[in-house]
Amino acid sequence: GSDPIMKIRGQMGSMLGGSSPLILLDNVEIPSIQVVNPNDIASITVLKDAASASIYGSKASFGVILITTKKGSTSGGKAQVNYSNNFSFQNIWKDLKMADVNGLKYTVYASERVGTFTPTGAFYYVDRASYEKAVEWKQKYGHLGPNDPTVFGRDWYVQGPSNQKMGVRTYDPYDYMVREWAPTQQHDLSVGLTQGKTSYNIGLGLLDQSGMLKPSKKDQFTRHNASLKITSDLNKYVTIRGGAIYSRRNKEYAYATNSTTADPWLYLYRWSSLYPLGLDENGDPIRSPESELAAANTANILRNYLNVTLGTTVNIMKNWKVDFDYTLSNQEEIWKRPGTRYTARNSWVAPKARLDASGNPVYVNNEGRVVSSTDPGAMAAFDLSYDTYTAPGGNPDHYYRSAENFLSHTINAYTTYNYTLKDDHAFKAILGINRVTATTEWQSSQITNLLDINNPQFPFGIGTPTIGGGESWESQLGYFGRLNYAYQNKYLLEGNLRYDGSSKFPEFLWWRWYPSVSAGWVASEENFMEFVKPVLSSLKFRASWGSIGDQSVSSGLYLPRMGTGQSTWVNGARVNFVGSPAAIVAAIKWQDIVSKNFGVDIGLWNNKVNVSFDLFERLTKNMIVPQEGIPLTFGAGAPQGNYGDLKTKGWEVTVDFNHTFDNGLRLNARANVSDAKTILTNY
Repeated sequence: GSDPIMKIRGQMGSMLGGSSPLILLDNVEIPSIQVVNPNDIASITVLKDAASASIYGSKASFGVILITTKKGSTSGGKAQVNYSNNFSFQNIWKDLKMADVNGLKYTVYASERVGTFTPTGAFYYVDRASYEKAVEWKQKYGHLGPNDPTVFGRDWYVQGPSNQKMGVRTYDPYDYMVREWAPTQQHDLSVGLTQGKTSYNIGLGLLDQSGMLKPSKKDQFTRHNASLKITSDLNKYVTIRGGAIYSRRNKEYAYATNSTTADPWLYLYRWSSLYPLGLDENGDPIRSPESELAAANTANILRNYLNVTLGTTVNIMKNWKVDFDYTLSNQEEIWKRPGTRYTARNSWVAPKARLDASGNPVYVNNEGRVVSSTDPGAMAAFDLSYDTYTAPGGNPDHYYRSAENFLSHTINAYTTYNYTLKDDHAFKAILGINRVTATTEWQSSQITNLLDINNPQFPFGIGTPTIGGGESWESQLGYFGRLNYAYQNKYLLEGNLRYDGSSKFPEFLWWRWYPSVSAGWVASEENFMEFVKPVLSSLKFRASWGSIGDQSVSSGLYLPRMGTGQSTWVNGARVNFVGSPAAIVAAIKWQDIVSKNFGVDIGLWNNKVNVSFDLFERLTKNMIVPQEGIPLTFGAGAPQGNYGDLKTKGWEVTVDFNHTFDNGLRLNARANVSDAKTILTNY
C-alpha cells in the first residue's frame, strides 16, 4: 500500500526539495500512481529531458509520467463490458538469514583476538564454552522451530554471580516474522461505448492485498477505484469533455513501537541469533519485536481522493484550436494509531530463580527436565520475569489521530496553430497558461495513559493530551510558448519558453524565465539511406538543452517564523511559549534545473526491434542548502539559501521487441539498463 518511489535519471535532484516526476493522468496532476486503476490505463509515456517536459511547468523539473486512460468502445454502437480478475501470491525474493552459530564463532574469535575472554553480547551472552554448547545444540535440536517453546537448561542457562544469561539456542527471525505466499486478489470492471459523437468509459476496480508480517493481527491493503470519462462533439467547432476519478485506499498494520520509536525490524536484526523469539515453556510471549507486533493494536491510514475535470476544445479553424480544462482535486488522509502497553517475559532484565510451591529452588538438567539437585549436571532453574514493561503513558501507551485535507484548483488553457508551407515546411505553435492553487489543512490529537488497551479511544485516555494543527497554501502561475518546425519530416527543431511564478519565494523573486531547445535528424529518411531499409527501418539522432525552475520546497523558507506551543519547564505546569525566530535568507530563490541530452533511436526489421540510447547531464543550480560556516554558538540552525550546485551524468539503453503472429497473438518484450552518478559540485 505504500507509494512507490519513482525517480527519473538519478536518485537525487536536490538536497532540500523533491526529485520525483510529475504524474499526469489525462493531463491532470495526481498525487500518486496508486490512485489509478491499472485496468483503466491505455498508455504510459515518460518525458525525461527539459525540452520535452518544459511545457508542463515547474513541477516537471524532474520529468513527467503521462498516463492516458481508455476511451469508449467503437464496436458498432454497442457497449463493451470487460471484467478481469487476478489472484496471486507474493513472497520475499531474497533470503533473510541470521549468522546462526557461525556468527557466534566469529563473535568469540573476535573477542579473544582483542584479549577479551569473558562473555560478550547484549541480553544473551556468548563465550567459548557456550559457543561449543550451541554447536552441540544445533546438531541435536536444530529441527526446532517457531512452534517450540524456549526452555531453560536446554536453550539457555545462567552463570556467574550476576546470573548472566548465556544463550545456546539460535533463532531465525524469518520463521517468526514473515508470512510466506501472502495472497492478493484484484477485480476490474469496465463499460465503454461510443454512440454518434459521444463516448464514455466507466471503470471500477478492487484490490485486496495481504501483507507478509506474520505476527500482526492485521496486515492488509485495500483499494477501491472508480472512474468516469466522457467526451462529446457538440458540432464541428466545439467538443466538451468531463471526467472523475475516485480512489479509496486503506492500509492496516500493526502499530508496534518502543521507547525509541525504532522500527521493529531494526530491533529484530540488531541483536544476535541468541535473542529468543516466540513463547517460553510457560506459554508466555518473550519480549521481542515478534511479541510486540503480536500484541499491537491495528493502525490504519485511510486516503480518499476525488478528482473532477471539465474541459472543452474549440476549433476556430481547421488548423487552429483552443483547449481549456479545469480540475478540482481533493485528498483526505485520516491516520489512526491506537497504542497499547506491552506485557511479556522480559528478556531485557535479570532472570528470577524458579521456585516450587514450597518456595524451594527447582533444578533441571541440560534438556530442561526437572531433576533432583543431586543429579549429575543439575542446575538451578531460572525464569524470565513476567512484566508490563511499558510505563503508564509511555510510548506506545496512547491513542493518536490525525486528519489532513489537500484541496487544489488547476486551470490549463492553451491554443494550438498548425501551418504547412509547400508540403515541405511544417510549423506548429502553442501558447498557453497553467495555474495551480492549493490549500492544505491538518489537525492531530493524542491522549496518553489508556484505561482500556484492548479498545483504545480518546475517552479512555487519562494522561497528557496533545493537540496540533495548521494550514498552508501555495500557488503557481506559468505562461508558456512552444514553436515546432519540421522540414520534410527529416529535420526537426523545437523551442520553448516559460515565464513561471511561485508563491514559495519572496514577492520580488516570484518570476523567472526558462528556455529550452531541441533538434532532431531522421537520417533514415535521407535518400542515401535507402540501401539499408530492409534491415534499418528508422534512424533518428536528437539533442536537447533546457532549463526548468524547481520549487519543490516548503513554503515560507524566507519568513522568520516563530513557533508556539506549551512547555512544562516551569514548576511542571503547562505554560504557553513563543520560540525564537528561525534564521533565514531573505532573498531565497528558485532552484534551476538545467538538462542536456543526446540520443539515438534505431528501428530494425520494420520496427520489430527498437533500440534507444541516451547520454544525459542534469545540473541543479542555485540548490537550496544550509549555509556553511555557522558556528554552534550561533543559537539557531543554519539558514537555508541558494549555496549549492549538483550534477548528475549518466546513460541509458532501452531495447524492445514486438511481433504479431498470423493468428493475432502479440508478443512484446522490453528491457532497459541505465547508470547515473550524482556529484555535489559546489557548496
